[in-house]
Amino acid sequence: MKYAKTPNYALIERVGKMYYILQMNQQSIADKLGISRTSVVRLLSEGRDLGIIQIYIKGQNDDLRNRELESDLLKKYKMKDIVVARNIGPNSYYNMAAKYIEGILPKSGNICLSGGITTHTIANYLYPAETNTDLNIVQLTGLFSEKIPNLSVVQRWSEKLNANPMYLSAPGIVNTPQKRDMFLNDFNIINTYKAMCNADIAIVGIGTPSTILKNINTLDFPQEMFKDLETSSVGDVMFHFYNEMGAFCAEEISNHVVGATIVDFLRIQTRIAVAFGDEKVKAIAGGMKGGVVNIMITDENTAKKILQI
Repeated sequence: MKYAKTPNYALIERVGKMYYILQMNQQSIADKLGISRTSVVRLLSEGRDLGIIQIYIKGQNDDLRNRELESDLLKKYKMKDIVVARNIGPNSYYNMAAKYIEGILPKSGNICLSGGITTHTIANYLYPAETNTDLNIVQLTGLFSEKIPNLSVVQRWSEKLNANPMYLSAPGIVNTPQKRDMFLNDFNIINTYKAMCNADIAIVGIGTPSTILKNINTLDFPQEMFKDLETSSVGDVMFHFYNEMGAFCAEEISNHVVGATIVDFLRIQTRIAVAFGDEKVKAIAGGMKGGVVNIMITDENTAKKILQI
């Protein structure tokens, strides 16, 4: 019977300090310790795997982020990344969101955006691009209300990033699934829909049932569709509602949404949500728990309350 070899912690630590702190090369370390260069490489790799050697790269925006809260949230939720902006000023949250997004945006491809005050405000903090890019900024859904400027969000982001805007000029929700299909097959919209189906990144806000319930009187379809919304769901992305476990739970409403379907959205590999506030704590937690999004950007106050759930 073979037994696993116990790591030589003292030797790993010594090799790690010689390489990373004393800046000695691998051959010099090998000569100094009387071991092979291959052994030095193996010990360094083993040290990283065991957590004895930990490499930290300080980014220019680290002072704007609460790394401790990010680590705690990442332990609780399976996410690609979580960004927690420090509450150090009235605009620190939007500033941090813009800086993070700028750091991961490609120079080409399709980036999808939902409407909303948050995504609209982030555009004000984006650094203007000096050169033209092959990037398309794609509108994810039609217009829901005048307070959610989907068209102007796409326009503003496109101006800042020197990118090509692709609009979805239609209502956000219509009264029948057939009318939804009619809009998406319209000549002026079909290219936008194709682009969102081939998107690299989606950036969305997170809503709550109460938001849409305040606006249903302005919409032309049966209001009984929403009678159990507040008891069955905690949040939504683009009017696709999900429960506290992050499972989508309002298929009837989703079938009336003009824009990306649930399947379209989940097919996008990188799904970033930007949301904060006491009223959205359960919605954010549910979205992370169920994998509705896989990168979350929020603030310290919201993060602390999410951890209490």
